[in-house]
Amino acid sequence: MSVLAVVLGAMTAVYWFFSSGKAARFVTKTSYIVEKQIANVGFTLQHIVVDGRIRTKSDVIFKTLDLKKGQYIYDVNLQDILGRLERLPWIHSVRLERRLPDTLFVKLIEKHPVAFWQDNKKHYLVDTYGTLIGEFPLKDYPGYVVATGQGAAEKLPWLVQTVGRYENIYAKTTGAVFVSRRRWDLILKNTLTVKLPEDNIDEALGRLVELDKENRLSSPNIDTVDLRSPGRVYFYLSKEGLQRQKQGQRGKAT
Repeated sequence: MSVLAVVLGAMTAVYWFFSSGKAARFVTKTSYIVEKQIANVGFTLQHIVVDGRIRTKSDVIFKTLDLKKGQYIYDVNLQDILGRLERLPWIHSVRLERRLPDTLFVKLIEKHPVAFWQDNKKHYLVDTYGTLIGEFPLKDYPGYVVATGQGAAEKLPWLVQTVGRYENIYAKTTGAVFVSRRRWDLILKNTLTVKLPEDNIDEALGRLVELDKENRLSSPNIDTVDLRSPGRVYFYLSKEGLQRQKQGQRGKAT
């Protein structure tokens, strides 16, 4: 047999091996055997460690993970799991790690609520990034500021942080209104409206602190304090306060 015949025979055999699909089946079978051998030495999912969970329920997390104990650990699709976890209401960010030979580590950073945004009589918790967490009843988070106005949610973290530096004022703040997407009105104890300027808000809040110390915010006759003009404070009487004032003047006249 000539060398050429041997070469042609070998080439024909190789061509048949690949064209018949045997090569693909051989690779698949070999891969399966290798994976099975690796699994047999311990590379199977046995433990899931979740760190950072506070408000998200455990059963929700494990249902979202949708993993089975004993599965080959390299079959765990981290990118797919990451996307599913990040869609949960309380999750801000996720980090995943395969900790060989048998553990999946899940690091969660949850959203931190700072206030409520009210829209069409619905109340949505807002986190430190101005993101809506979801709709929740007010009774579940007593003492949280409730804000209204278009664009208020995105600016709420800044407002809470700014007013929060003035503890006595923040403790009295029950609501806020974002006016024309430019400036804020504070609502103190659900009754008194404080009109803040668009700029120099710290200066206005400083004046408000002084007014509070002088007990000038506690009058039942006043419903609005206007701090929008630098160096000036305007007090406005409520309808009831105006009526009481008129009755007092008539009483003095008689």
